[in-house]
Formats: sequence, C-alpha cells, structure tokens
Amino acid sequence: MGQMTRSRVMTEVCGRSLLYVCLITCAACSSLDWEDYMEAGYEAQQSGRLAEAEEMFFVAAQFAEGFGVDDIRRATTLDNLADVYRVQGRDRDAEGLYRQALEIRSRTLGPRHPRLAAGLENLATFYSDQGSYAAAEPLYWRALEISEENLGPSHPDVATILSALAALHHNQYEYADAEPLYQRALRVREQALGPDDPDVAEVLEGYAALLTSTGREREGAAMAARALTIRPEEFVPLERP
Repeated sequence: MGQMTRSRVMTEVCGRSLLYVCLITCAACSSLDWEDYMEAGYEAQQSGRLAEAEEMFFVAAQFAEGFGVDDIRRATTLDNLADVYRVQGRDRDAEGLYRQALEIRSRTLGPRHPRLAAGLENLATFYSDQGSYAAAEPLYWRALEISEENLGPSHPDVATILSALAALHHNQYEYADAEPLYQRALRVREQALGPDDPDVAEVLEGYAALLTSTGREREGAAMAARALTIRPEEFVPLERP
C-alpha cells in the first residue's frame, strides 16, 4: 500500500471514528431511543441510503449495549448492521457481526428456538453469497430442522430455507439434490400463499433454470412462462449453471 493510499485510509478511518463519537454524544443528549434509531435505519436501508443506515444502526447498537450483553435486541441490531456492511462489501465486518448475533441468540433463546433459525439463516445466506457453500449448508439444514419443529413442515419460512438450499445445490451443479428441494419449496409456497404469489414465482424461476440446464427445455420454458405471468415487471431469467 502506497503512502498516499495509506494516508487516505487513515483519514477515512479517523473521520468515521469521529463521526461515530459525535453520533453517540448527540444520541445521549436527545430524547430518541433504540426503537427510533432502528426505525430510521430500516427506512434509510430500504431507500438505499446505506451510509445513513450504517450510522443509525451503529447508534442503535450503542443503545443496545445498555440492555445487557445477551439482550435479544443486541442481536437484532447487529444483524441489521451486518446487512448494511454486506451490501457495502465489508465482508469481514459483516461476518463478525452475524456471528455475534447468532451467539447471542443461542445463549439467550436456547438451541431450538425459532428465532435462532433466523440467525442461522442470516449467516448461511452470507456464506452462500460468498460462494462458501460448505460453510453455508449445515447452517441452512439446522435452520430448517428448527423451523420445521417449531412452525411445521408447511410454513412459508420453511419454504424459504428449502429454496435457499435448492439454489445452493443448483449453484454447485448438484441438480439431483437441488430438484427435490425446489419441488418441496414450490409445493409449500403454493399451499401456504396461493399459486399466484410472487414468492411462488421466485421458486418457479429457479426451478425453470434447473430444468433448462438438465435438458428439459420445454418444461423449463413452461415454468418460466408461469413465473412471468405472476410477476411480469420483476421477471429476469436466472442464469444458474
């Protein structure tokens, strides 16, 4: 790293640290609380204002420290801040926060709580997006087991995990493993949400890509056409292997 580059990095780090100190100081003097900063962070995140979302979630995390080391609100805040870091490309920071949030949920809620499944799924999705499928898969399976136990095998949250597992195997060319997961995810979503729900279309798109990749172009085209009728304005053919 050159001297100029190093200088710019240090300036950015110091500037960010000073900003956080100012934010925390202002927060301590205001009437706003954890919920206010979380809500502001959500709104900024949904609107694509990631720097603002980071600031709001950071201050919310400082508030959450006061709730106790294992308070579930800390886990929620850390997960949201991690989501922002992930989109910003700060993968190491994101992974650390996802892991902290999962540890808090595990200690606070126990190993079979449905909200623990959400933490497992968050970390699994992070690894899957990085292409670290070996790290992601056992987390997804554990989340699936917990969700089925607590919510039942036909709950939409179960279908979400099944769809993620299907895509994980699909991306590794493991078509024989992916197809039954797509089929089950599709069946659960159709039963729970109805045949024309956008979440059904999401599974149809992935399954259509698998059918096409395995030489079943006619079936794949029919499934893709069905997805297109459900959400034509959002449909983009998936380019999976």
